[in-house]
Amino acid sequence: MSKMNVKNFGFFFMIAAAVFSLSACNIQIGWNDYIDDKYIIDDENDGPAVFALPSVSINSPVNNQEFDPGTLSLSGVSVAGTYPLSAIYLSVNSGLYLSIGTSPVWNQSFYAEPGVYSFSVYAVDVKGNYSKTNHVTNIRIVGGEGQ
Repeated sequence: MSKMNVKNFGFFFMIAAAVFSLSACNIQIGWNDYIDDKYIIDDENDGPAVFALPSVSINSPVNNQEFDPGTLSLSGVSVAGTYPLSAIYLSVNSGLYLSIGTSPVWNQSFYAEPGVYSFSVYAVDVKGNYSKTNHVTNIRIVGGEGQ
């Protein structure tokens, strides 16, 4: 091969590599005359480019509250982000998280014996996006027999 053919082959190889690498990309660029004559980039994603995560909070009880033994009621609110909620999960004293539904306003009650409790809650949407986990700590149940 002559030097000229080697140079042409090298140039052809670089062009072919660039075309191959661009064709492996999943981005399509198209012209749209309806939105200020700007390019639109479609990455073939079925969801929005920016989305909001779900959120959930515990409104009652609050940190460091004290109660008598008996039924303790927890309540809070949840907000779906971009996608609907799949579940809200609640944990007592770092135990297993149990699903408590998907209601925007939620309530859970349980019998609380004397001791110290903590509660954690988080939400998940239908696409698997998680909210921040929120905690309430140092809920004291005092009194009862022998106290």
